[in-house]
Amino acid sequence: MVKKKEKKIQSGFTLIELLVVISLIAIIVAFSMFGLQGAFESSRDTQRKSDLEQMSASLEAYSGNYEGFYPSRTAIQSLSILCSPLDLGDQCPLGPSGEDEYKYRSNGSGNGTNTATFYAIWAELEGDTNGDYWQLCSDGRVGYADTTPATGGDCTVN
Repeated sequence: MVKKKEKKIQSGFTLIELLVVISLIAIIVAFSMFGLQGAFESSRDTQRKSDLEQMSASLEAYSGNYEGFYPSRTAIQSLSILCSPLDLGDQCPLGPSGEDEYKYRSNGSGNGTNTATFYAIWAELEGDTNGDYWQLCSDGRVGYADTTPATGGDCTVN
């Protein structure tokens, strides 16, 4: 009696098969991250717009207490400079990045007293192509702007 050699069947994946699967997963992840980047930018821009709306409401409430006048800052200032006069405390918005992203400019004497009759606030946007900035002005104009407001706080909404 002669014993026949039995053939053993090996199960598992070859190195090439594993590399192909890993490559495909990496490609899928790369494409999905590309698509998500736009969503993240849009989300941060939405937060910027919301923060500016809240600051505008605070400025309007402030002017109601000071005979219709706003804090006067003729040079471009960080919007956070107004957090104390507006009594916002730790509710002062800085922006989605955690950095001080919002800007303020008004007319008046420029020394921070309540002599301004007009203001503009804005933030630079990431993902929008309609304009570089989102701007709110005390005259009610809101929208995209290609430039920052000029001296005196002129509104540059498109």
